[in-house]
This record gives sequence, structure tokens and C-alpha cells, in this order.
Amino acid sequence: MANGFNFNKVQRRYFNVTLKNGKTYLVAMPEKATFETLVALKSAAVEDVIEDLYECVAKIISNNKQGYKVKMEDIKAYSFDEIMQFIGAYTDFIQGLKNEKN
Repeated sequence: MANGFNFNKVQRRYFNVTLKNGKTYLVAMPEKATFETLVALKSAAVEDVIEDLYECVAKIISNNKQGYKVKMEDIKAYSFDEIMQFIGAYTDFIQGLKNEKN
């Protein structure tokens, strides 16, 4: 039987993200609200959610080990194709961790 559980001792996993400016961030798994937003945006019509996708990516990258907050204005410098490729790679990271635990 377990003696308890300490959330402070959970080993966090990170997704390595390097921006065009050369800065690299260790991005954690998304918070629940951000994950729900990402899932909703992936299933919505692209033309309706472009602005929201960029905002969601800024929130995702801001959830980094370094504590640096990425501004949406910084993310707007990326093409829509780059944003979609990032989202694909990040969701693969999430899925990989999900599968690893099962």
C-alpha cells in the first residue's frame, strides 16, 4: 500500500521548443484549460479560429520551465503552416506521454 502521494515529487516531462530568435524553452504538458482549448480549436473551421490558434500556442509555449511568458505578438511572426506543424508535434508529444503511461 502506498504511503501517500506528493505532487511536488512528480517527474515532469518537457517538450523542447526553439523559436526563430534562437531561444529554447522546455515546455511542459498543457494545463487543463489550455488543452481543452487546443482540442476545440483542432476540430473547428480554420478560418474561424486562426487568431485563437496563435493565442493558444503562445499560452502553450509560455508554460515553460524557465518561466518566460511568450507574447502572442511574438507568435504572430510565424506562418500558419509553422503554427500547424508546431501543434502537430506538440500533440504527438502529449500522445506519446499518454501512451507511455498505459
